[in-house]
Amino acid sequence: MMRKPFIAGNWKMNLGLREAENLATELKASLKGIGDREVALFPTFVSVPALVRLLEDSPIQVGGQNCYHEPDGAFTGEVSTDMLLDLHATITLVGHSERR
Repeated sequence: MMRKPFIAGNWKMNLGLREAENLATELKASLKGIGDREVALFPTFVSVPALVRLLEDSPIQVGGQNCYHEPDGAFTGEVSTDMLLDLHATITLVGHSERR
């Protein structure tokens, strides 16, 4: 069985909330009815909740650009997997060269 192609966009530290919502809306419309590939967006952390809500009725996954291995603690600027799950993120980039 052949796996579906996986297409993902890592937005890095680009796009404010309104810009992120606009791009996600355009992607959602342009991908409507296309089911032969998996698609994921990795917006900035602050845009994750809004895009999860915006894309909840589409096959587009929304994820975190990184996660920290500890569930909580004194880790300034980090985001745990539990926090991403609370936001209903379904996928995460791990080990990106910029984070290593």
